[in-house]
Amino acid sequence: PFMLHHFNRLSLIGPLANLVIEPLLCLWALPCGLLAIPFVGVAPGVAVLLFNLGNGGLRLALWLTELTGALPWASVWTITPNALEIILFFAMLALLLGPGATRRHRMAALALFVLLGGSFTRSRWPGAGERETLRATLLDVGQGSSTLIELPDGRTVLVDGGGYESDRFNVGEAIIAPFLWQKRIWRLDTLVVTHPHKDHYNGLPFVFDRFRPGQVIVNGDSGEEPAYGRLLARVRERGTPMQVARAGDILMKGENLTLTCAGMHGLLDEGMHWSTNDRSMVLHLRYGRRSLLLPADISVPAEDRLVAAGRDLHSDVLVAPHHGSATSAGPALMRAVAPAVVAVSVSRARRGTLPAPEHLQAWRAQGRTVMTTGDRGTLVLSTDGHDLRLVPFTGKPMNFRAQDGMVVREN
Repeated sequence: PFMLHHFNRLSLIGPLANLVIEPLLCLWALPCGLLAIPFVGVAPGVAVLLFNLGNGGLRLALWLTELTGALPWASVWTITPNALEIILFFAMLALLLGPGATRRHRMAALALFVLLGGSFTRSRWPGAGERETLRATLLDVGQGSSTLIELPDGRTVLVDGGGYESDRFNVGEAIIAPFLWQKRIWRLDTLVVTHPHKDHYNGLPFVFDRFRPGQVIVNGDSGEEPAYGRLLARVRERGTPMQVARAGDILMKGENLTLTCAGMHGLLDEGMHWSTNDRSMVLHLRYGRRSLLLPADISVPAEDRLVAAGRDLHSDVLVAPHHGSATSAGPALMRAVAPAVVAVSVSRARRGTLPAPEHLQAWRAQGRTVMTTGDRGTLVLSTDGHDLRLVPFTGKPMNFRAQDGMVVREN
């Protein structure tokens, strides 16, 4: 359970593989290394020979580890067990393996096993995720974007999943998936990719494979990055339904709730050249009297076209377009949205440049609450359809009460 708690992964092949790998390490590589140590100062040539001999056993062990680890079902990924489940697990072992275990002990262990299984799979039961509030979480993924939306009826929507990337770090595996497992989410209902730029999708291949979304919604842009083409090919190979969203499409609907595609596919002139950012999917989420606008990476020309389309864009919370860059969040969009809160997904390393200083100054002068993931970490927005609550990872929560069709900050 401790391995599951920290790594969310259970090795099924490990016990069998260790029967071969452990002897290679303990009876070959380690003895050669220990024998080489006394010769380091007196006979370096002998030491090198022994080290090289031991290195052969080490390399063989590593090769077998990679080979067995790549086998299907070599390991399984799972949600994070909570403290109660860890206690139940060890209590069950104590009853089964303790001295003087009787039939009564075994029956008690069986009862604990049933409780453990019920608790561990509780989030998969029908209606388990239902709540009275809608929650939107802007994950701190560095210079990128990923937003988890948890609907009151229990459905989950992940909008984008990209951020910092290197040969040894994948934002999907290191940040997004562990967060979803910590939330005890086994499967996503919907995965949305607003546009094909890596800082919005490079973590999604891992997420797609592990959380098997029920549908994928894209903006219809194939992009110029081969990695995005491979992601779409993986979606098609899996047979997952894929929808190209157009402006005006209602993507999800529930009681007092709508998730609408506000743009940009269907609003832009086909004969004109629009950048990949400006072709981003714009999402408008409304629950009761509260609303949230996610305009992805569109810039001022696309914003003006969005406003000119005449749709109601007013939102209590605006996720700043293009991470708050100077070429986005123009006057027309800000007037149309009139947000009480501006949330910015941005890297801490970009502080002072993103959001653009002129935007930051203007928003605060207009009385808007501004929070960035770079300064405050992951931001959690929740609403019951009337009032609004904003909880940053660092700092005090903020409450907003409904007043005259708007929300007003209380603290």
